Amino acid sequence: AKDNTLFNGVTGDSIRRRTLTIHLQTQAHRDCKAAQDAQENPLQALIVCALQNMDNALKKKLLKLFNIAYFIAKEEAPFTMFSKLIRLHGHNGLKLGATYRNDQACRAFVATIGQCMQEELVQNIENRVHCVVEK
Repeated sequence: AKDNTLFNGVTGDSIRRRTLTIHLQTQAHRDCKAAQDAQENPLQALIVCALQNMDNALKKKLLKLFNIAYFIAKEEAPFTMFSKLIRLHGHNGLKLGATYRNDQACRAFVATIGQCMQEELVQNIENRVHCVVEK
């Protein structure tokens, strides 16, 4: 792979758009990108690794808890509603376990959601080409 032009770098017009598009879809590119991301942000890499090793039942439970926390934040409701909504979901047959059922957990979920949304927004802004047209 070290002989690869994409690995060594390219200057000028010596690479075609189609070649680059195909390369972006390869597992080798995804692995390199993951390694680069892990190097740039080790904490994020640990979180991704932990999520990959988490069993599906726990992932589903946490996803539902995050969704409830997101709803509370979106509706600007108090964090104390979190435990009440979890109880309501429990009465409706949804099993969410006995942990992460208080307002502190809701605050932590909302903070994490906010951080992720902010990072995504910053990344989207950085990847855009801006043009200002004035009259």
